[in-house]
Amino acid sequence: MGKLIQYCTKASKFDGEFAWQAAGMGYLIFTEENSLIVIDGGTCPEDTQNLLRIMEDASHGIPRVKLWILTHPHFDHYAALLELAKSPADRARVEIDTLCYCNPNSFTWIKRGTQYDAKKDLEAVDSIANMLSCRVLRPKSGDRLDIDGTTVEFLYTYENAETLADPNELSLVFTVTGKHKKAMFTGDAYSAGLEVAYQTYKDRPDILRSDIVQIAHHGLNGGHTLFYNLVDADVALVPISRSGDRAMLRPEENCAHHNLYAEARAHSVIKAYCGTAALEF
Repeated sequence: MGKLIQYCTKASKFDGEFAWQAAGMGYLIFTEENSLIVIDGGTCPEDTQNLLRIMEDASHGIPRVKLWILTHPHFDHYAALLELAKSPADRARVEIDTLCYCNPNSFTWIKRGTQYDAKKDLEAVDSIANMLSCRVLRPKSGDRLDIDGTTVEFLYTYENAETLADPNELSLVFTVTGKHKKAMFTGDAYSAGLEVAYQTYKDRPDILRSDIVQIAHHGLNGGHTLFYNLVDADVALVPISRSGDRAMLRPEENCAHHNLYAEARAHSVIKAYCGTAALEF
């Protein structure tokens, strides 16, 4: 039986006053053949070391990551891998075949009248591939990969969007299908991106239907009710901090209503701050 692990990042343990802090996100999928797919990873050196230990404990010898997917260029998603890439000692502890990400060459956006530039984050992600000296895959919507019998299918990239107003809208949306379960990953997708995915596949709901769904943007604002309705997952994985979870449940907060809908319809909800959790896959 394969295994899907939701990693409890250091940031997901935050329990103070909530001010929209990033919670980090990390997933590891071990196929029945013990091939390894990693998604994002977290924020800090502690996350890097914990991820390496999980890989080593589950592997015979040096872990071999067939595919490491970075959903989008935000620090709490790529920083743990950046720390690994910077360290010769850590690089020697793992083999990474392919780094997968889909970022524009440049990206600026305006928030509350101030213009921001993603250049630093985009360059950081590009530097990871250079330091690892691994293959780079830049997927397009519709691409499918086979990892020893486990299928990764990309359903949305930023190139499908009409407009982009925030780096979270660069998030990849994709499924991973093993021999027993199918999981939907949404990164930090906002409603606009998931609306595109919904409209694209609403007449082919089997493509979206999944046993497991990663709730978008750490369970905060984001998500899309119609998209989640077609995904129809039994298990919801929420990479959220204790503080963020508490804030989203307040009656005065309504920005999380799409994500709360997905949590409510799932039979099981597993939140990252409760600890690293493993599911059969």
